[in-house]
Amino acid sequence: MTIEECYTNMGADYGDVLRRLGNEDRVKRFLGKIPEDTSFSLLCEAYEKGDGREAFRAAHSLKGICMNLGLTVLYTSSAALAEELRGGALTEASASMLEQVKKDYQIVTECIRKFLQG
Repeated sequence: MTIEECYTNMGADYGDVLRRLGNEDRVKRFLGKIPEDTSFSLLCEAYEKGDGREAFRAAHSLKGICMNLGLTVLYTSSAALAEELRGGALTEASASMLEQVKKDYQIVTECIRKFLQG
């Protein structure tokens, strides 16, 4: 799988991130760090603990990472969740949004792992 195919499979914008980061090697290097990033796990842990403020911070971090790497679908769901959590309250809406983030994160990380395996 090429990096462009990986981006297509994730519902992401490869052309945008390539313009932003300047070359394919840089995109590959930063994309490869996504499975190691702790923002998603911190989000899930904070949500399970009922800590809306920490869940907001983690969702906001995940949103930023996704924006920088052109991970459009995961960016959209994590941005919506971050906005819902902005006041620090966990709601029925945020619970539903978290489920969407989990689905999108699963798709993204599976595509990245397949790409990294060659």
